[in-house]
Amino acid sequence: MDSYIDSIVDHMKFYSCSILGKCLYESTFSDMMRPFIHTLSLIEAAQGAELMLKSIIARTDFRYIFRNPETIPLEIDDSNIEDLFNKGRTVGYFELPNLLEKTTGYSLRKLEFYLEFGVLRNGLVHFMSPSKEYSDITLRFILEVLDPIAWDFWNETFIEESVIWDDVIISEGYLLDAIERKNIQLHQNSNILIDRLTEYRI
Repeated sequence: MDSYIDSIVDHMKFYSCSILGKCLYESTFSDMMRPFIHTLSLIEAAQGAELMLKSIIARTDFRYIFRNPETIPLEIDDSNIEDLFNKGRTVGYFELPNLLEKTTGYSLRKLEFYLEFGVLRNGLVHFMSPSKEYSDITLRFILEVLDPIAWDFWNETFIEESVIWDDVIISEGYLLDAIERKNIQLHQNSNILIDRLTEYRI
């Protein structure tokens, strides 16, 4: 992959990880004094999911994430990146699982939940859905749908990203308490990590 494009794809990956780590943090704690924070976190988590999947797909060929890949220049640099940024139309949220499987052979384990999450996100953005426990849904989405993908492709987890926003989320056991209370099923590597990070919790 061209080094210029490679840097763009790296940025997409790191940005998605940052978004999803932030959403983990926001969804773990109460929305007291932070009105709509859980709603906003759900919306952002869907954005993070899009960027995550696009960054994985783009590793195979950067042009695949665009609706008309044949129109995308083979070489991207400072002379045409602005035009691509303004006029390029990328594949949408609901199309990404099929594109991911087509380009990498990887199938989402919880495709139905992924699609339902996207529908809920659209409802929140364009209208407003009935009141739900958005923090529960977002935590489950990140940890049960997206975190396994991060392990499979990057050998990384969004749990570590959440610490950037507030280190007590792990050290004081807040995330672990939320996971156990909501009966969220973690990837085995995330279980090992949390056990290690909370080993000396009093």
